[in-house]
Amino acid sequence: MLHTKAAFTAALLLTAQALRVEAAFQADAAADLQLLCSFIALESAEPHKVTLPGELEQEIQEVRTMNMSTAGPEWQAIFEPKDGQNTWEKAKGDTKSEPYRSHWGNTYDKWVADRAQVQVMKGYKKWIEKNPSPSTESGRQAAHELINASLTKIQELKLEYDNEKRAAESSTLLAKKKILEMLYGQDTPSPTPVDTKTLKGTRDYAAGCASNGGASVYGDALCICGESASDTPTECDASNLDIKWSRGITATQLSVIKNKCTTKAGATYTAQSLLTVRATLAARLTHTATAASALVTYLGKSTAGTCGGANGETCAIYTNAFVQGEQTTSLGSIN
Repeated sequence: MLHTKAAFTAALLLTAQALRVEAAFQADAAADLQLLCSFIALESAEPHKVTLPGELEQEIQEVRTMNMSTAGPEWQAIFEPKDGQNTWEKAKGDTKSEPYRSHWGNTYDKWVADRAQVQVMKGYKKWIEKNPSPSTESGRQAAHELINASLTKIQELKLEYDNEKRAAESSTLLAKKKILEMLYGQDTPSPTPVDTKTLKGTRDYAAGCASNGGASVYGDALCICGESASDTPTECDASNLDIKWSRGITATQLSVIKNKCTTKAGATYTAQSLLTVRATLAARLTHTATAASALVTYLGKSTAGTCGGANGETCAIYTNAFVQGEQTTSLGSIN
């Protein structure tokens, strides 16, 4: 089962379209860069916003007016507008007992408004003239009972609707936040590389790559395409990429990675499209063994599980993400 943060990070690997490889010394590294580019492309996309129906306030008010118009005469009389002078603030002194004080404090003024709606002109007739109550007392009581029960259910559903709407809006903001964390590292609220977050360490290749990889998509892209002893590596492109470990994580270095991405994002992404990519990630990860027969899981290029930063040995290792019971927050967190 995916940990919550790990689910966002791992699931955000959108379909690695074609995994196109540019001219390079290491085809595996170049291909895995394009896989990471599928994530990088999400930075310019937006989470799909759930389209919810209208607020239905007018329809609900119509039912409230029907409910008031079929209530007993003595009940309706309590809530006569009285030229705007009938408010809970003025009436509450006459209501001493519970549960009326607590309940009516939230509903009294609404009932006054409902009573006023009964007399509102609709064209050339009042609302009540166009929607008369049943002529018999038994009919009125039956109608009121049915309408009142329906209104109660509608109000319950409206509350659920409002909660779902807030949750949808919150999920959209959360998705964008997790996209940034996936790209730039945990707890990075803006699209800016941060030392020790985009890479776990920046003093040299080993500090942020190999078994220290997985801090962020951009960091892992640098690990896959950069070399420990060269400022112009050719792992991902034969044109010599300008990746210098001595200057740490900079926007300039990330632009080098972005410029080599051929993957273009769609305008939006959905939760389902993010979840289904788990299989794509699992299929692309390489599994090999070291000379000591230890399993190594990685993206990039490795020689017998070695990932020291030399040509042909540039990768980000995710083996720890597969340890039973572990909950990590890196790119490889797919427990």
